[in-house]
Amino acid sequence: MTWGIALVASAARGLCRPTRRTTADLTRNFYTRSKYTPRRAVLYVPGNDRHKIENVAKLKVDCAVLDCEDGVAANRKICYKLQVHLQQYNLSVKVNLILYIESAQGLINLREICSKGIDKSALGSFQLDGIVFGSDDYIADIGATRTKDASELIYARQKIVTVCKAFRLQAIDLVDIDYKDLDGLREQAVAGARMGFTGKQVIHPNQIPVVQDAFSPSPEMIEWATELIRAFDEQQESGQ
Repeated sequence: MTWGIALVASAARGLCRPTRRTTADLTRNFYTRSKYTPRRAVLYVPGNDRHKIENVAKLKVDCAVLDCEDGVAANRKICYKLQVHLQQYNLSVKVNLILYIESAQGLINLREICSKGIDKSALGSFQLDGIVFGSDDYIADIGATRTKDASELIYARQKIVTVCKAFRLQAIDLVDIDYKDLDGLREQAVAGARMGFTGKQVIHPNQIPVVQDAFSPSPEMIEWATELIRAFDEQQESGQ
């Protein structure tokens, strides 16, 4: 499991200039980054709730995010205490950054944001791993109405997936706030996986297994991939 702290990309200013990149540049970025860290389910945990923070370790979730966007003063204290707690176990802190896109301007500037993030990653400041779609703030920003099938978000979701994959980044899909409707959640998660998203945001522990299952490869897919690797290795050894 990985920990994160909720950060929002300041994309509205549009200060990032695009960088021309070749396929070789993007491929090199993919293979030189650190070991792939799955984030099938990204669980938000209130940064000022000590009990919930301590219970996260018991959950089998890929990634837990301390929500420090609201109540900053109190949350800073909690985040500091968490850091001290981690240090007791000699755990090093490595910043693998996930940026949030939650406005129309942010979506327009997404390519430039990813490009700048990759450039900064090369300097060692942090490692940009992916983009999270803040769908509810985005809907409020464009004045849309949220529907169950999320049809009003098709364009935004497709663009996020496309740009993320162009830069070899993870794409984290929207959150389903109706945490009691697990059937609806499963349908939405499967749809997101088919679109190309690599994970999904969750707000309740009961959502974790449903989402992580939807974003896991099927036994048939694993068998296919294993056979493909075996065939490739045999071809390399034979030289044919």
